[in-house]
Amino acid sequence: MAPDSGLSKRHIKTAVLARLAHYARTAVRPGGIRYLARRTLEESRLQELAAKSQEIVVRALEDLQRLPHNVVTTAYERSEPLIRLCQLENLDSMLVASNQLGKLVAKQIRLKNKPIDIAVISTVEDYAVAAGIAALPRPARRIFQIVDPTESGSRRDFNLPIPRDHTASEASTLVIYATPGFLSLWERVEEDIDRFLVERVQVILVIVQPRFRPLDVASHSYLLSLLLSCFPTRKFDISLEVYIPPESPPTPKARMTGRSRVLRFYDWRLLKESWVAICGRSLAESPERFSALVISVKRPPKRIIAHVDYRALGITGAIIPPKIGVAKRSDGAPVLAPGFSPRVGSRIQVRLQVNGFLTWYNEFVVAVWRSDSVDFLSLVKRYGRAEQRVFIDHKFEFKATTLSRIDLEVRIGLSRPGGVIYVNGDPSGQDQSLPVPFVEICELN
Repeated sequence: MAPDSGLSKRHIKTAVLARLAHYARTAVRPGGIRYLARRTLEESRLQELAAKSQEIVVRALEDLQRLPHNVVTTAYERSEPLIRLCQLENLDSMLVASNQLGKLVAKQIRLKNKPIDIAVISTVEDYAVAAGIAALPRPARRIFQIVDPTESGSRRDFNLPIPRDHTASEASTLVIYATPGFLSLWERVEEDIDRFLVERVQVILVIVQPRFRPLDVASHSYLLSLLLSCFPTRKFDISLEVYIPPESPPTPKARMTGRSRVLRFYDWRLLKESWVAICGRSLAESPERFSALVISVKRPPKRIIAHVDYRALGITGAIIPPKIGVAKRSDGAPVLAPGFSPRVGSRIQVRLQVNGFLTWYNEFVVAVWRSDSVDFLSLVKRYGRAEQRVFIDHKFEFKATTLSRIDLEVRIGLSRPGGVIYVNGDPSGQDQSLPVPFVEICELN
């Protein structure tokens, strides 16, 4: 080993001397010093890159070691509902029914290109929604499960919590999957639906019977009574559809044929008579059973949200300059002050009806202000001669851009000095035969 070690040392010394001689020859050449400095800097950079590359490789190896564990965990979490589905009998037929029900729900959605929220009550079984959700429109769907408040007991006084995030106000449709048992205990359904429709255009309730087992209408008439009391036609625009899966055997009287039966009902008031009266058909043609109900709830095309009358005798000589930027909110005399909470994006229609008796040649001016604005929303004027009564029946619209309460103030006056104006009377006193002045506010869909 000693001769080899000595030979290696001599080779190293020879190599070092040769390198030093090469550096010396390079340094004496023109620009040699700059070349050696640049070469040294490049070598140091290469060493830094090599160290960083080695660090990246080590981190990648650590991530690869953790990857199998994460993959297995995620796969198990996602496959758990499928495992439960595979344990069911007649899975194919139930998935077919779920898909058909989903297509029926999709037909009811009014705005198919707008975001959709889908809430599934925890007591609804997976197969009832698994294939159905896939049939719904795609844009920006949010799917979330809600714990059934009735599972812990016979609790009825609850409000259904729907999670909200930055997209909640953009969702135009809310689809809720629930069971008949849940619906029978949901006493605040009207209150909740009203709350959901503040931000949304449509709410669809999908009431699914477990395993799509058909229910007899006669033995579950309480559901119809519940639906009648919770969805008054004066407040909501409602349509009801009934679904019966293909494999449901026909009943002797109904003589149901075909692969599926989907029956539409447009006149909700017929429910008051009986299930038969809903369709307006004979008993042999009317549905006697149902496996799912699809209830579409929307705001009516026009809904009155505020109405205020003015029944007193009003007298004023105040001035309202009929020009934008000149009239102030303190001008004139206040007569009506309605307030309301709109749905975001809805059009608000205001109808104003007022009478006025002029004591001198002038213009009767009626202006409407918002509490959060300096300029008036609308102003209308009518010219009248001395001792003449004029009538104003005026409509205008504006768009609600907030959920906050909107307060309006109606003020009356004259366009210039000269005489006074009487509302609901004249200098002799109040006239009860005159039409009562009012302001009516409607929400338009």
